[in-house]
Amino acid sequence: MAAASIKTANALAILDHYEHQIWLDIVPLLELIPENKKEVAKVILREGKLTSSFIIDGAMDTTNTGFRKLAGGAVLRRLVG
Repeated sequence: MAAASIKTANALAILDHYEHQIWLDIVPLLELIPENKKEVAKVILREGKLTSSFIIDGAMDTTNTGFRKLAGGAVLRRLVG
């Protein structure tokens, strides 16, 4: 059970790294945007980074909660059984 939790956390950390790298790769593209649209693009970029960060955090929290409940059930079975 702990191994599955560690593997899931590792996969989410890798996903977080790639997600972060994608946003870093987008920044140079801002130079290609016309000046009158640049501020809107920056706002979209900030909102996208924030949203994707919330999604990754939510996935990690959900996984953590699921594994805690699973571990709690296993402990309870051992105490009762």
